[in-house]
Amino acid sequence: MPLSAEPESDVAKTRAGGGNLSRFSMPIFFDFDAETGITETFDYDPLLDTVSITAAQDVSAFLDHMNALRKDQSISNKGIKEDWWHYCSIPPVVELHLRNKGLKLEDKNHMKAILREINENFPYLRATDKRHE
Repeated sequence: MPLSAEPESDVAKTRAGGGNLSRFSMPIFFDFDAETGITETFDYDPLLDTVSITAAQDVSAFLDHMNALRKDQSISNKGIKEDWWHYCSIPPVVELHLRNKGLKLEDKNHMKAILREINENFPYLRATDKRHE
């Protein structure tokens, strides 16, 4: 399941649907990072006169792993008892999404907003069914 760091615009959705906009622009391969698995594409939209670089990453195996952790309640319960808790894991492409919203993982002042974002928009990244606010 590829995740994208950039939400699709209405124009992009129309283009993908094959309307009149589909003949004007097509994303072009820009870069691939073998270490993270992130693929970047370049796109120029002549209708809006905008340029965008979109990052996408196949996180299927990662999501399967998180789902397995979530199903094993003993991992979460043990962590809570021992004063540690694996609440979630964030792949690089989601970190880019958070940065685009002005949220930085290394800034402790952003933690509440990051947890809210994970709980609301990325619950499948959580290693537990319990909630941290």
